[in-house]
Formats: sequence, structure tokens, C-alpha cells
Amino acid sequence: MKKILSTVFALSLSLALFAQEDKVTMPFLAIDQNPFSAAQASISLFDNAASPMRGVSRGYAGVGYQLYDLNSTHHISVDAYSKVCDFLAVRARYAQQLETPYDVIDDFGELIGTFKPQTLRASVGVSGAIGEHVALGLEIGYARRALAKEYVINGVTFNPAVQVTFAGFNAVVGGRNLAPKVASSEGEKFNLPGSVFVSAGYDIVMGEVHHLVPAAEFEYVFGLAKPYCAAGSLCYNWKDAVYVMGGYRWGGVTPSHASAGLGFCAKGFCINATVLVGPKGKIGVTPVVGLGYRF
Repeated sequence: MKKILSTVFALSLSLALFAQEDKVTMPFLAIDQNPFSAAQASISLFDNAASPMRGVSRGYAGVGYQLYDLNSTHHISVDAYSKVCDFLAVRARYAQQLETPYDVIDDFGELIGTFKPQTLRASVGVSGAIGEHVALGLEIGYARRALAKEYVINGVTFNPAVQVTFAGFNAVVGGRNLAPKVASSEGEKFNLPGSVFVSAGYDIVMGEVHHLVPAAEFEYVFGLAKPYCAAGSLCYNWKDAVYVMGGYRWGGVTPSHASAGLGFCAKGFCINATVLVGPKGKIGVTPVVGLGYRF
């Protein structure tokens, strides 16, 4: 076990060594599009590269929508995973910010066309089980941000994770958005919001059908002047059908904020609704909703 955890930390740190406390771009990579984990302070225990192997179902497919700070910043997402066998699972997901085209004016004030900005991320991942209690996972992602024809940034990210479950105890260690520095089309270099984290929770079973899951996370974000981040959450779960969730996240790429959400699952169909509340003009009031099917 120590060897496995050491390997993941070594991978995380080696990738993150490319990042110095300099400039951070693509902050949207740190925005949680998953309403289930977002309701629980975006703690990685509930959504990481290894989590498909520890899901309550053999597979899942869903779509999500987020209205950031109740303004015109709309995000849509698609997420799907499937356990190929008892010890292997695959996953793919995609998220995009819906942008509005703007007019392009030349030096003489003449309209020469329009440009539609593009902000998106996509990833594919694989996870596997080692025995009954350990799961390993790795997601490789692609991110793109085009604010103008002359300002385009592309990057490749790595999300490794090791998840351990035993007798109600659940813990995960890994990294998010780990990558070398990326360069804009003008040659300026930036860091992505990469981080390493450790999170843990415990499933308290009451009368077999009632579950109470407290969880906590500590995260170190590379490239920030204040790199330390912590989060705590509490989830009530009835028969894996009804979820009542809440949490709070301190620091990180996104400002500190509270979260709360509800989830319902019946005959395979699941709906989750979450709201994030933080500083006005940054997170403000941000709703996140999702609809999916688990099989």
C-alpha cells in the first residue's frame, strides 16, 4: 500500500514541478461541473480518476448544466463511465462554456468579421481494481481556451488517483490538472491550476438503509500565492436513492464558498440539484443541475 501511494505522489509531484508560482490560466479547469460532488464541497472522494471502480452501479451516463454566478456564463457537460469487467472501468467526459460571438473591428473601425471564443475540456480515463479494497485511476485531458484569433491556449492534463475502501472508511490521494506550462499563441507561458490532494470519509450506517457520510479534504494548488485549500462535507443517504448534501470549501482557485444539494434516484434515473454560494461577482449564487442514468 505504501508503495502504491508513494508512486502516485511521485507522479503528481514530478508533473507539478513544471509549475512555478508565476501565472495561472484556464481557471475553469478548477470549476466542478458534477452536481453530486459540487454539493459536497467538490471533495475528490466523490469524483476522481479511480471512482468509477467504486461506484454503486456498473455504469453511468449523464448531462449537466451550470449557470456561474447567475450571469451569462453557461457551462454544459457530459460524463459517462462503464465497468468493462470486475477489475477494469473506462470513462469519458466533456465540458464546454457557451460563448457569445463578438464583432472584430480593424484599425480603421471597420467590421471585418466575428469571432466566437471557445473554452472547453475533454478527458478519457481508465481505472482498475487491485484486490477488494484498492482502486487506481488515471485520466488524460485536453483543455482549450481561445479568447481571440491571436490568443489561443491548449494544454494536456493528467489526473492520477488511488482510492482505498475498507470497513466503511474511504480515502483517496491524487492530483488534478497536472501539466507542464502552456504557451499562448503569442508565446507567453502560464501554469494550469494543478494540485495534489488527499481526502477521506466514513460511512456511518444506521438501521441498514440510512447512511451518514462526513468527509474532508486537504489540497495544495500549484501556482497560487495562497496554495493551501481545505474542504468539509456531510451527506445523508437513504437506500442510495435520496441524498441530502452540504459542505464548505476554503481557498483554492475558486473563492471560498458553501454548497448544498439534493439528489434522487429511481429505476436507474438520477437527478441532482446543487447551489454554490460565495462572494458576489465571483461565485455568487451558482446553480448546478444534472440528469443521468445508472445501470
